[in-house]
Amino acid sequence: MALQLGYLAVLTVVASGLPVKDPLGPTQPKGHKLEYLAALWRHGERAPAGTFAHDLYNASDWENGYGELTSYGIEQQRRLGKWIYNRYVKEFGHLPDEFDPKSTRIQSTWYNRTRESALYNFKGLYGERIDYDQLNILTIPKNETDVIGLPYDGCGYAHELAVGALKTNEVVRFMRKHKEWISRLLKATNYGNLTYIVDLYCVEDPIYLEERKGLKLAPEYKKNFNNIFDIYVEEIKFMYGIDVKPQNGINWRYELVKMQAGGLLTRVANDMSAKAFCKVKPDQPYCKEDNHDTNVLGVLNSFDFPKVDYNRNDNVELGSSLFFELWNDEEKDRKYVKIIYRRSPEEIYDLSEQIRGCKSIGKGLGCSLDDFLRRTDKYLIPSSEKYCAQKLPQLGTFETIPQVHFKL
Repeated sequence: MALQLGYLAVLTVVASGLPVKDPLGPTQPKGHKLEYLAALWRHGERAPAGTFAHDLYNASDWENGYGELTSYGIEQQRRLGKWIYNRYVKEFGHLPDEFDPKSTRIQSTWYNRTRESALYNFKGLYGERIDYDQLNILTIPKNETDVIGLPYDGCGYAHELAVGALKTNEVVRFMRKHKEWISRLLKATNYGNLTYIVDLYCVEDPIYLEERKGLKLAPEYKKNFNNIFDIYVEEIKFMYGIDVKPQNGINWRYELVKMQAGGLLTRVANDMSAKAFCKVKPDQPYCKEDNHDTNVLGVLNSFDFPKVDYNRNDNVELGSSLFFELWNDEEKDRKYVKIIYRRSPEEIYDLSEQIRGCKSIGKGLGCSLDDFLRRTDKYLIPSSEKYCAQKLPQLGTFETIPQVHFKL
């Protein structure tokens, strides 16, 4: 979350969407009550997972080590926590003034950077006294199934999808077209074999991270960065089946989005349904997931926007966040959903009326709860056991990428 609260005087206009003008996001309509809140965000700025050939920086240049949050990434999370406090405690009164473990459910992947992001976020929200013991973060162990955070690691069907996507016609053609650069970067990063569709973009990721941080790159990377970036973006799009036609009896666009977003959408939809329709209401007003770019992109792609990151083709920003709000128009007894996308402090979008198949209940309000649940239903995973037990049809194999000697 490129979060810099306090530097919000000018909001830029981007591509196909306009950021909300209020630095805290959409305001509360008179007579409307916020009844439920869930949040998903990518961890803060981190160091690359490792070094690469002709990298101008080594491990000692990253204060907390490879793959860990940088000092700026920690500060990003603190600032996001303050933004959440200002919006959901001071402005709406939805969250308590003091931390209450009974009112909050927190889940993170097993990566240290996601757990630390949750910690520093809540320090920004409720003060520096907050610690891990108070937060009681639910973390799924690496060897167990996590259909919300890292589905392809421990879920058989998701694993087969992530492997099989590499064998689709469009991905195979792409890899053949760019085999020289992909092979060079595989060798440069010492990445090893490509196993999952997710592995593709990870090859370029260290170079992308350093360039986006404004660091100097070796001449060969700098000179070819536009090409590297284009490859990187296409690989991210493939992770969600963009430009991949149905084949082998599989709708890849649908299945890959469901794989990355279905677990979280199931939790949100179930919580909203219980809050709206059940006599016994859930007592937790805040559900919070601290995960990765793949998860944020998965949810965005479930909304059928024209580009992989809502209104642009790029990865989501480090620290970008999504907020799912369930509102009640108490006078007319109408419930509706707002989706707030906080790409950065300068770019806060209300996506609620742009989601395909989701009818607005009124200008500037949001998608009717019934429509949101109806259009989300196809992505839900009611039983992770049944979902993970599914099998893909037998797929063919693709040409092995030749190793090309890496020279700068």
